[in-house]
Amino acid sequence: MIQINQVRNLEAARDIKERLAERGLLDCVELAVRVRERVAVLEGSVPNVMHKRTIEEVALTACGVSEVVNRLRVAPMVAVDDVTLRMRLRTALAKSTIIDETQFSVEVTIGCVHLRGLARTAAERCAVENEVWAAAGVRGVTNEIQVLIEEGPRRRDVPEEIARAVAQDLGLNPAAIGVVFDRGTVRLHGEVAHEHHRVAVEEMAHWMPSVTDVVNELRVVPPLPLAPDADLAQGSSTGLLQNQKSVSEPHVGG
Repeated sequence: MIQINQVRNLEAARDIKERLAERGLLDCVELAVRVRERVAVLEGSVPNVMHKRTIEEVALTACGVSEVVNRLRVAPMVAVDDVTLRMRLRTALAKSTIIDETQFSVEVTIGCVHLRGLARTAAERCAVENEVWAAAGVRGVTNEIQVLIEEGPRRRDVPEEIARAVAQDLGLNPAAIGVVFDRGTVRLHGEVAHEHHRVAVEEMAHWMPSVTDVVNELRVVPPLPLAPDADLAQGSSTGLLQNQKSVSEPHVGG
């Protein structure tokens, strides 16, 4: 049984690295991954906070992983020239399954990224900015992407559209987030695990057609820590998620 568990742990760690490599998240990153009893421990250094969060969220999608202890350090990195950074960003956007990268322009000036274009949904707009922030070498983002508004969702469809965007882009459980829509105002209630999730849900709601105002009553309830363990307890407060698939950045573009 011990040998079987060891094999599963190695397979889970390998799956995490493969998923990160597919999204280009291992560039300019020093990363060590250990998995034990469905808990993945991430150690090393990354160039920015969004990169750290995105790696954690990708690790949660790996087979055999239910929790993540994120010990990644944010450390200064060697500057990336604008041409290389722009190519890196276009590659990252092209790999996303929910982004049509042909609809967006990406300009880079001394590490600062300017986004323009027309997104099909608010979730796609947020996803583009999230992918940009996750790239090594990005120092700032100005998001001028507009959301396509044709007929827009019917009034009764607004909560459903928000729930779909929350699940698709943020990877959160929409059942944990209540949405009430009345005369242009969205009222959000329920619980999320992190403040950046709370901000991201509000941002997406603002960009929904027919929405003129958002009242954010979401409560931040941090996940419970792991049971004390000599090997895993240290540093667990910096990045433990329980059974959630998630993604976002507290920065609001534009």
